[in-house]
Amino acid sequence: MFETSDPPEIILFLGRFHPLLVHLPIGFLLIAFLLELFSRLPRFEGYRHAVAFVLFLGALSSVLAAGLGYFLSLGGGYDEDLLARHQWMGIGMAGAAIVALFLKTRLSRPTSRLHERVYGLMLTLSVVLMMGTGHYGGSLTHGSDYLTAYLPTSIESFTSGSASKKKQLKVITNLPEAVVYTDIIQPIFDSRCISCHNPAKKKGDLRLNDFAGLMAGGKEGSVVAAGQIAQSELYKRLLLPPENKHAMPPKGKDPLTESELQLIAWWINQGGATADKKVKELPQTPTIKTALATRTEESKWVNPVFAKKINPASPEALHEAERAGFLVLPVAKGQPFLRAQKKIGAPEPNDLSALIPLAEQLVALDLNGTPISDSLLADIGRFKNLTRLRLENTQITDAGIGRLLNLPYLEYLNIYGNPVTDKGILLLVKVPHLRKLYLWQTQVTPAGVAALQQKQQKLQIITGFPVKTSTEPRQPPVALQNN
Repeated sequence: MFETSDPPEIILFLGRFHPLLVHLPIGFLLIAFLLELFSRLPRFEGYRHAVAFVLFLGALSSVLAAGLGYFLSLGGGYDEDLLARHQWMGIGMAGAAIVALFLKTRLSRPTSRLHERVYGLMLTLSVVLMMGTGHYGGSLTHGSDYLTAYLPTSIESFTSGSASKKKQLKVITNLPEAVVYTDIIQPIFDSRCISCHNPAKKKGDLRLNDFAGLMAGGKEGSVVAAGQIAQSELYKRLLLPPENKHAMPPKGKDPLTESELQLIAWWINQGGATADKKVKELPQTPTIKTALATRTEESKWVNPVFAKKINPASPEALHEAERAGFLVLPVAKGQPFLRAQKKIGAPEPNDLSALIPLAEQLVALDLNGTPISDSLLADIGRFKNLTRLRLENTQITDAGIGRLLNLPYLEYLNIYGNPVTDKGILLLVKVPHLRKLYLWQTQVTPAGVAALQQKQQKLQIITGFPVKTSTEPRQPPVALQNN
């Protein structure tokens, strides 16, 4: 996370192409191996002439991938033992491929049986080394337990527990007695940061897989200042916009939610960044209580709409909805509940009238990017069983938000990219089961978010990066700016 680059930037820039190129030798060498294998059968003998060309591509791409991999390694932050194994296996793979290519080009001339056997051995060796190189490369990138993290328990027990236990977010049943770091903070790091900050891949020499690694800091020193989020480098980088090269998580990965940021700041400020404080020992604002609730009730709550007895939709109603440009699919096999979205390539749906015959069965509706406006949303109240509604990048304003108040089971709402204001979102206090609200790139202010949060304490509000330019840092959660 906190890495300084000593090599020239052009070298690190070229090194970033290693993940893009590294898949080419995997494909070419494997195809060359299979062509050589099957061409020995009379039926596929005609493919033998293609082996040399494919092997040439495999050898060339292996050399290029190895060179770019070396450039990438100069940035540091990798486990030295894993890196050495990955590096030397990659070099060995490229070398074996080059030797196999040389021997293959000479097989067109009279050769000995030993010559053919050595060629077959080198081709096989290149494939074996390719597998080993890929395994260690994956371990460097994702952690040593990447392949085995989600191994089924039955298979894991069969292998005598050799697989690593997968990490799961704990369901906190006794919140006051929960240990803040162990039960709340570390699971956030596990889900958001561990792929780059683990014992095998320590970007910036920082490990976030346990408390000792966090407190040890990184290449630039300590990353957490107890009681001072403004001086905590880790927290400051979580607030940077994704365009900033120091932003964490980096661009392309999901940013932390507001509640996750609030909990980390709360732990640093009020908990003094310790490992043993319990929830009941730390002061809690209403906003923090709401954030803590997302770690307990949200994981156990089941929308009551799914307890309803619903009849299946008629084939005629499904057909009419598809003719109108909607793709309608079942939520789960054997269940009558449906989800609908705009069909790719179909004309834009202008209203919701074609879905009205499916109102009883429809629980999820995706109108992302459609020309649905406030007036065209007039029929939304007829879909009483909706639990999820996506309205991002439409033309919805505060008036449209007012039309959602007749959706008693709505739990998920995305209004990203719409001109909605504080006035509009405050209407949502009348939606009893709303659990998650996305507000990126709207006209909602931090004060509006705080006001809604105070009235809807079970609601998780994701505001994204409320910035005006790519250099403006993300603001701390409202409730913590004055801590």
